[in-house]
Amino acid sequence: MPQHQFDPRDLETLDRDLDRLSAIEVASNYMSRPIVGPSLAIVFMP
Repeated sequence: MPQHQFDPRDLETLDRDLDRLSAIEVASNYMSRPIVGPSLAIVFMP
């Protein structure tokens, strides 16, 4: 099994990138919530 030596700066960069991605995910969930109801209503209209 290979042993990996990580530079602490790389791990800090990874943490920052993951924080950004999670912030984008939270923002997209917040923005899409009001759209879901009317979209489902349009799909199931006779």
